[in-house]
Amino acid sequence: MELLVLDEPTAGLDPLMEQVFQQVVHERRAEGTTVLLSSHLLGEVEALADRVSIIRAGRTVTTGTLTELRRHTHSQVRAVTVRAPALDRLGGLEDVRTGTDEEGRTELHASAEPDAVGALVGALHDAGIHTLTVTPPSLDDLFLKAYATPEAERA
Repeated sequence: MELLVLDEPTAGLDPLMEQVFQQVVHERRAEGTTVLLSSHLLGEVEALADRVSIIRAGRTVTTGTLTELRRHTHSQVRAVTVRAPALDRLGGLEDVRTGTDEEGRTELHASAEPDAVGALVGALHDAGIHTLTVTPPSLDDLFLKAYATPEAERA
């Protein structure tokens, strides 16, 4: 099995060449090559990596798939509904803010734990969804959270 080690491989590349680079990495992975990528461009890591390790001061702060790392964080939910959604029985929500738009519809902004997203979307559906956006945490968000933990500060 081949191992390809890349350290900041797209530094200085224009967007077109970055796209070509990502295509080549995908091709190499499909051929069975293991790719170890070190990059501060977290969008690039998010697009290419199966597993991610966040390292601080030479020590691993956290590691796992993006899905595993996102399991302990919240998604941001923004919705506009025809009626106010029934949220009183829902758990796993934080920073819930509601208001009314210029057409009298309910605007909702909330932070939802992964296991709460389905129930929240169901409540929004019952209230008549006009628009809905669910945004999982980006790798940037996960990186900042990992660096903000006390364990990271001791590293």
